[in-house]
Amino acid sequence: MTKDEALLLALEAMKINNKAWKLLADSGDAGNWEAEEQGYYQLNEQAITAIKAALEAKDEPVAWYLQCLNQRGVSLKKETQEWKPLYTAPPQTKEWVGLTNEQIVDLVIKNAGFPTKLAKAIEAKLKDKNK
Repeated sequence: MTKDEALLLALEAMKINNKAWKLLADSGDAGNWEAEEQGYYQLNEQAITAIKAALEAKDEPVAWYLQCLNQRGVSLKKETQEWKPLYTAPPQTKEWVGLTNEQIVDLVIKNAGFPTKLAKAIEAKLKDKNK
């Protein structure tokens, strides 16, 4: 089994699992809770997003080199067919980190009545979490 096949299998399992959690929560048999509020469901959703990103990511050359008898060179673009990839690196992407419900409530309580101060506090907290 290849890495991509394993990721596709895990992705399908997580989607089915979260669908089952949602159906259980919606049926009312599990008590009075929402599936989306459960840590297990949220962890699966994060994993689903990460797996999708990993499946879409492609390693691409970041530089090219040429080494012939009398020529050598490095370039950021492929000049001709003789130029070979120097090395590859996966795309550098960072997943967005949002605020938890507790963090939102805390910010609202601390800045109640001051909408500009609240907006700046939220912005600062998000910047800190997404460094």
